[in-house]
Amino acid sequence: MNTMGATKQLGIWMDYSKAVITEITDNIIVYRRITPDFNSDDKEQSLKMNESRMDEKEQQQSGYYKRIAAFIKGFKEVLLFGPTEAKSELMNFLKADRQFDTIKIEVISAERMTSQQIYDYVTKYFK
Repeated sequence: MNTMGATKQLGIWMDYSKAVITEITDNIIVYRRITPDFNSDDKEQSLKMNESRMDEKEQQQSGYYKRIAAFIKGFKEVLLFGPTEAKSELMNFLKADRQFDTIKIEVISAERMTSQQIYDYVTKYFK
């Protein structure tokens, strides 16, 4: 349902424990939250674990990135921001898939934010 000339912008504040998605389509704003099948403590612990356990964590993290990537398809502009390297890891994940080549994606470091701060940041960024 991609209407001609529709503004389709997506802001994703993320770290290893959650992604807060702010979708702007023709000035209608929708929020979603995605959580991984692991948490940030698991990621820290995985650095200390044996290799097979780390492979399992990497698969869970890949699943987290795939779920976020599914939201990105169909958007013209995407802002990835947050306090950890998760945003850069997602960007690398997206670069490996040619279907994201035509989407303008920017990665910016940002502090932890409340839902209102995320909303304000995304709407200001896309003005």
